[in-house]
Amino acid sequence: MAAAAKAGDWVKALDLLTKAAAIENTPEVQADIATAKKQLADAAAAAAALAHRRQEYAKLMAEGDAAAKAGDWQKAVDLFTRTAAIENTAEVQTDLANARKHLAEAAAAAAAAANRRQEYAKFRAEGDAAGKAGDWQKAIDAFTKASAIDNTAEVQADLANARKKLADAAIAGAAADKRKAYDKAMANADTAVKAGDWQKALDAYQEAAKIDNTAEAKAGIAAAKKKLGR
Repeated sequence: MAAAAKAGDWVKALDLLTKAAAIENTPEVQADIATAKKQLADAAAAAAALAHRRQEYAKLMAEGDAAAKAGDWQKAVDLFTRTAAIENTAEVQTDLANARKHLAEAAAAAAAAANRRQEYAKFRAEGDAAGKAGDWQKAIDAFTKASAIDNTAEVQADLANARKKLADAAIAGAAADKRKAYDKAMANADTAVKAGDWQKALDAYQEAAKIDNTAEAKAGIAAAKKKLGR
């Protein structure tokens, strides 16, 4: 019995002690039987606990793998951390390190995306403000920066509108400059007429006609030429 007990074979030890008790059930053998039974129960409980731990380990590893495949890296980290608490194997350490790496990368990507969205909104707001102020070149610059971040249909429409407004403003500006030059030439002609300087008046009317050959300018030229006897 002692050899079986030393070897940890409590089933064999209990069998031998039971046989010994059948021969002579002394207090000593009764104590040994109780010890053997306790050791046998402890071993059974330990085996059951180990089996349960292995089952939990396998279950959590499988759930962690599923979470990783789904791209849910926070869940994967949580599951692999729980797995490591059961048995910190090289396998779970590798999986945990990988999940943490992917989680950090996902967090960095999310932060970058949030920053890009913030920058996009900022440039669109600047473009809108510039448009309201009639500064279409500034609006184009801002919308172009926004489109470089995210070329949405929304910002494309804003950019097209700003470019059209800038072109319209350039045309309007050129027309205004032309009208201003015409009015100045006609004013010079009127001044010359009042002064009786018909040559100067003719020159001014002709200058006005080059800018915009209106009926008014033509009439002025004809009148000046008549006065000059031409």
